Order: sequence, then C-alpha cells, then structure tokens
Amino acid sequence: MLREPTLISTKAEGGGVGIQVLSVRDARLVSTSGVDEVKDPLAYALSNALVDNPIDGAALELDGYLEVRTGSPTLMAVTGDARVEVEGRILPTWRAIPLPARSRVRVEAIRSVAYVSF
Repeated sequence: MLREPTLISTKAEGGGVGIQVLSVRDARLVSTSGVDEVKDPLAYALSNALVDNPIDGAALELDGYLEVRTGSPTLMAVTGDARVEVEGRILPTWRAIPLPARSRVRVEAIRSVAYVSF
C-alpha cells in the first residue's frame, strides 16, 4: 500500500517525471511482470498501453482514491470505474490525459477497481 507523502518517479524524454502523492487511500503499486495479481487484467493492461508503458509494467491499483501533483508535464491514463478530476475539471477515463507541470489530480474508484498509469 502507498503511504503519503510519496514521490513516484517515472521515465520521460529528457529525464524523470516526479509525481508527488498528496493523499491516498486503498491504493497499491502492481505489476504482472512480478508476482502481483491484479483484480482487472484488461483495465490494468490498457492503462499501461495508453501511456506507452509495457502492458505488464507498474500501475497503481485503486479501490479508494489518489490525489497527486505533477512535477513536470506527463501523460496519465485512468481505466476502470473511476472519477478523474484535474484542476477541478472532471475528465473521461479510458484514455491518455496530458498533464501540465504542477497539475493537481484526484482519481477515485467508484464501484470497482481503477488503474492509474503515468
């Protein structure tokens, strides 16, 4: 399970992308390249594919919520049954979402699990 505050580092052109976890409940980092089992394999794989990650790479599995702030521009995907809010605007799921630097993002799983990939 993730604990707050946490800094998630991802790969990006020209260096790393820092994602600061501001608040979190019922979230865990999963990857099928290891021994982790995911609750919804299709949603998990698609969250990674949408941001051009390996489909068995690391993603966040949410049963609760996650609130983060981006350190630099990045791409995020959210799949599953979720509510996505970026700087107060509600955005659709099941697609790649470009995020400017210093964006505040909240993702909440609604009735089932959701996946977040950067």
